[in-house]
Amino acid sequence: MKFEVMIVDDEISVLHTVKSLLDEANIPTRTALNGRECLRELEKGFRGLILMDIVMPEMNGYDTIQAIHDKGYTKNILICLLTGQETLERRVEKHQDFVLDYIKKPIDTKTLVNAVKQYMAYLQPTK
Repeated sequence: MKFEVMIVDDEISVLHTVKSLLDEANIPTRTALNGRECLRELEKGFRGLILMDIVMPEMNGYDTIQAIHDKGYTKNILICLLTGQETLERRVEKHQDFVLDYIKKPIDTKTLVNAVKQYMAYLQPTK
């Protein structure tokens, strides 16, 4: 199975920056501007790591995580939140099986790329 990274953020500059960094590291990516677009990509069969902002219009990150769980899209999915918030809400705790971590904005490029590589390796089956 081929895994990708989906970047979900309503800030175009963040989408372009993160996508460029991951493209330079030869990590396949796709983007979504909000939670609804993220869910559409999952419906199309996306599997891999989702880097998701929390504060977005239409459907925020917390509601998107709940919808991913409710729709049963958790197989072969990991989520790392991108946030400017100091702490995460408790409602993320019940999804610890597929919400692994969070990266604080502003994003340190080296930390981001290293974390993505580590999470992508986690998704690959062991031989």
